[in-house]
Amino acid sequence: MKSFQIQTKDSGTRLSRFLEKQAPLLMPSAMYKAIRTKHIKVNGKRTDASYRLQENDVVEIWLKDEMLGVPSRERRPDFLNASKDISVIYEDEHIAVLNKPEGLYSHPVKGEYSDTMVSRFLRYLYEKGEYHIEDSFVPALCNRLDRNTSGLIIAAKDHESVEEINRLIRERKLDKTYFAACIGSVQLDGVFTAYLKKDEKRNMVTITDHETPGSSQIVTEFHPVQVKGGLTLMRVILHTGKTHQIRAHLAHLGAPILGDTKYGDAKANKRWMRYHQCLISKELIFHTEKDSLFSYLDGKTFSSSGDPFPDLF
Repeated sequence: MKSFQIQTKDSGTRLSRFLEKQAPLLMPSAMYKAIRTKHIKVNGKRTDASYRLQENDVVEIWLKDEMLGVPSRERRPDFLNASKDISVIYEDEHIAVLNKPEGLYSHPVKGEYSDTMVSRFLRYLYEKGEYHIEDSFVPALCNRLDRNTSGLIIAAKDHESVEEINRLIRERKLDKTYFAACIGSVQLDGVFTAYLKKDEKRNMVTITDHETPGSSQIVTEFHPVQVKGGLTLMRVILHTGKTHQIRAHLAHLGAPILGDTKYGDAKANKRWMRYHQCLISKELIFHTEKDSLFSYLDGKTFSSSGDPFPDLF
């Protein structure tokens, strides 16, 4: 029998996730059967796999060792192959605000598993002694950016922080401001509503002015900042956050982003020799309640340094 007393760092973790870490050879089907038959118990009782563990809970596993395996300390974790290059804009005991460079994936994808924004963050915390491979909770990104969009990403160090940041995003209490270099002299100024539908197979979206089956409403705010050389520097505020929302919405409104090979203008991209979308997540502003875990960040603004696209404007 193996017994584990839950520590603060694992509080809030699903029982199934905790078991995956502590018993890596245990097949999912065997795990759920063991929970049903009380061969895995929490505080001496049967519980659901979805149960969120609490500090000081005791997890007991009454299975043979050969069924479980042990967390490997010898195998080099994949995240240690990630680059050490990481820009931390802000950090406290719960979260970090990171500046993702253009060309880096937020999360692992087929063909690039080791060097991503989340793996760089894991390596950063691991080398500071704040994350251990035996921990059941793995620090995570709370938002993501497309590979070729640079800018600010929020990363959480514990489960409670992930939940709270996701709530703030969902309830639109976290303002996100972007800057885009748009093709043409663009006069868009104000809040625009449209409808977005995603094609999962093609990983593309379509935008329409009216609701269609399967579409979701999007709201995006645009303000021109500067016009120069046939381009417009556009300030963009997201009121909803859907896949490719800014890129597709601007293209739909006749102001495609320079360098965007998916929704943009191929001739213009060739003229300016830009093949990555000129889009930066520049600013984050927190709006939190007094009882929020992040009440101390209410009204705080975080911004990446430097002017957007200084070679163009």
